[in-house]
Amino acid sequence: MAVNDHPARPLQVIIAGGGIAGLTAAIALRRAGHDVHVHERAPQLSAVGAGITLWPNAIKALRTLDLAEAVIAAGTRVGSASILTSNGRLLGRSDLSSLEEKVGEPTIAIHRADLLAVLRKDLEQSAISLASEFLSYDETGLGVLVRFADGSSRSSDILVGADGIHSAVRGQLLPGVSLRDSGYAAWRGVVGEGGIQRSTSESWGCGSRFGIVPLGNNRTYWFATINTAPTTIDDPMKRKAAMEAAFAGWHEPIPAIVRATDPRSILYNHIFDAEPLPRWHSRRVILIGDAVHPTTPNMGQGGGMAIESAVVLGRCLSEKLPVSDAFEEFVRRRKQRTAWITGQSWRIGRLGQIGNPVLCGLRNGIIRATPRSMMDKQLMTAATFSI
Repeated sequence: MAVNDHPARPLQVIIAGGGIAGLTAAIALRRAGHDVHVHERAPQLSAVGAGITLWPNAIKALRTLDLAEAVIAAGTRVGSASILTSNGRLLGRSDLSSLEEKVGEPTIAIHRADLLAVLRKDLEQSAISLASEFLSYDETGLGVLVRFADGSSRSSDILVGADGIHSAVRGQLLPGVSLRDSGYAAWRGVVGEGGIQRSTSESWGCGSRFGIVPLGNNRTYWFATINTAPTTIDDPMKRKAAMEAAFAGWHEPIPAIVRATDPRSILYNHIFDAEPLPRWHSRRVILIGDAVHPTTPNMGQGGGMAIESAVVLGRCLSEKLPVSDAFEEFVRRRKQRTAWITGQSWRIGRLGQIGNPVLCGLRNGIIRATPRSMMDKQLMTAATFSI
């Protein structure tokens, strides 16, 4: 049996990870005619992450898969976004309706569970194995032998590592990669009727921020960041208590939103990213999404970059190139853009998390004085996607 080196014939593809990157890649590769199977370590495709904003670039990428309208219907349009101080004073505002007119696609806020449901609906149930944790792989003359934690194994032509920022596939492909500590942690949650705000905003204090994103159906997604060393907070009540203490004196509806949140639903994680990696693939294994270009959440583009990369990988493996050439072409199309997003997001996070009160005042003055055209230009660059 000869190894399948040419996508002119269908490839057997294993995808490790059933999140946004993995499911979108599965759809894109199936559209390209390949035989794809997703292995997800969790027992179910969960709603981890609570909410997500998909900028026009992500919606445009989804449109190439005929999924844009379903995602738009499952979410809600974001018309504008404001940056405020902790007492509610306006620092800046972006008109996302104008961005939609220029780019041709809307900005959509959506619950992560609803997005995963749209993606999962496009795949046959038999194409996804849950509670199937990737363990290791061996590249052979016949392709890739992939082993799983339950002792099973499976052969394929290629393995796609879409298993997130702590990727086990990356750990074998690129041992020794270090994640970069942002210096702050994030709390996330969704509330229903309590503390509803109809507009999207992010409020900046000193060493902390609080974001509010309406999701529709009387739901509000919120996120908060606080400067801290990496730690673990397993107790739901302690997670909520930390939020109540940190944001008690902030403008409404922030305290009301925190009070209205079920502590069991509050998610907590320390924020890391990675500087651009030297290599994204081997002969038969390739990384996508947070496994290869993890970014801090400050531009709201983590999900967008995962969706873009999944679509581009599908396109590269549909162009009748040998697999190795298709992988190289994928990296060529994605490396510069993802590096720019990662770098910009890191810089915004450093600015937003300034802890010195004097420097916070200077920062706020600079933001107020920054022409809207400069902010719009950055948004336009981030929101523009081409395969």
